[in-house]
Amino acid sequence: MYISSIWKKLLANISCFLLLFLYSLFGGVAFLYFEREKSLEEWDKLIEKKFDCIDFILRSNHSKLLKSKKIAEECLIGIYDPVEDRRRQSWNFRNAFLYGFGILTTLGGFSFELKN
Repeated sequence: MYISSIWKKLLANISCFLLLFLYSLFGGVAFLYFEREKSLEEWDKLIEKKFDCIDFILRSNHSKLLKSKKIAEECLIGIYDPVEDRRRQSWNFRNAFLYGFGILTTLGGFSFELKN
């Protein structure tokens, strides 16, 4: 009797975990499908805006060109990966999965009510 009760509790916990995992997995696929293109467009616009800003700084300050160039290189380190020749941070399945998991785990997280 006691062992049966333990197995029921264990099965319930495993089922909840599997449901959470499957929901996050399918949610990640859905987010990836619906949000990838828009995310890539926004990221490209951000990169272009930063390049334009840095280009403006370099052109307006000819006397400090070497120092400005070093500053510009430091600013771009997290944006563009020259080894892969593509965006370093893009909307991929891992990000979509974590986004879906974060939404699921925070649903109902702010339902604290005063008991008085």
